[in-house]
Amino acid sequence: MTWEQLPFVQGIERAIWATPLESLPAWRASLLRFTRLLLALARDLVSGQLTLRAMSLVYTTLLSIVPLLALSLSVLKAFGVHNQVQPVLRNFLAPLGGQGEEVTEHIIQFVERMNVGVLGSVAGQIRKELNKPTPKIAILAEKAIWNEPIIKALPPVFQKMKMEVVGTWQPSALATDVTAELAAIDRAGTDIVFTLLSGPVGITVGRQMGERNMKAVAFGINVEAQKEEFWQAAAGKANYVSTLDTYAEVEMTPKSIPFVRAFKSRFGKPPTYTAGTHDAIYLLKEAIEKAGTTDAQKLIPVMEKMSYTGAGGVIEFTKGHDPIWGPGKSTGIAVQWQDGKKVAFWPPQVKGMQPFKLPSH
Repeated sequence: MTWEQLPFVQGIERAIWATPLESLPAWRASLLRFTRLLLALARDLVSGQLTLRAMSLVYTTLLSIVPLLALSLSVLKAFGVHNQVQPVLRNFLAPLGGQGEEVTEHIIQFVERMNVGVLGSVAGQIRKELNKPTPKIAILAEKAIWNEPIIKALPPVFQKMKMEVVGTWQPSALATDVTAELAAIDRAGTDIVFTLLSGPVGITVGRQMGERNMKAVAFGINVEAQKEEFWQAAAGKANYVSTLDTYAEVEMTPKSIPFVRAFKSRFGKPPTYTAGTHDAIYLLKEAIEKAGTTDAQKLIPVMEKMSYTGAGGVIEFTKGHDPIWGPGKSTGIAVQWQDGKKVAFWPPQVKGMQPFKLPSH
């Protein structure tokens, strides 16, 4: 028997849903809301929709963090972590079934293509300036599903790099106080704080590291540090915080600086990674003009041969129809906050890049 076939259901639903809440006293409106919730729950249980909605949430949650996973793994490729993460990642995406396997392969392929010279250059500078054959490194990662596979894979990789892992700390992504974590990291004599932060805790970490005058450098992923408002949000105390980013007034291509300036003029703030759609749209426009059609099957061979110079980089495609990643092609940048300014420092060969700095020791 379906939900609609149950006795009195239609009459009850009409009575409950047709009554406007704003016409009722506050206590009756609250009671009616609760009744509607119970009715919706009962309907989904009887019709089997609850399981379907739960499955939908699983897919939505997992797929929504795939881009961040890919970005994170691209950072960690420099440490050789991608091979060790693959089985963990496959297990993590198992709820997606066969599609999980496919997503895993695409992420790993993305990582394989990603040029990670940024980590090599920073690591080399840290070893040289600190003059420590075995630097101490702390992992500071928010409590989140997306970074669990990475956290598990990191320690043995750092150890192979002759770096001493002093511990892993996982504050809430919304934490407003991480003094306990930073105090422990300080006591361990840490040289590098490897961050995996996507939430507001990134602001807290930057501010409180500055307040403590920590000698360790924060390096990794800090999504909040990509934003122009980060310095003010961190009360001007987030010196030396570094992260991956997408756009800056540096000459990745001849179009980069004019695009960033035009974007700032129009919107009052610099572009983020979402502005990459600008290049995608104009690439498609050029392909359509060359092919003389919007037929997807006819556009594919045209785009396979294209080399499009956009604001973010030069877009060319592999045989698998994915962008070719790395300096000189389509790649991101790395930035560091230095005295109130977000300074781009990688790729170093790009005009406009500035040196990466370490806290004074």
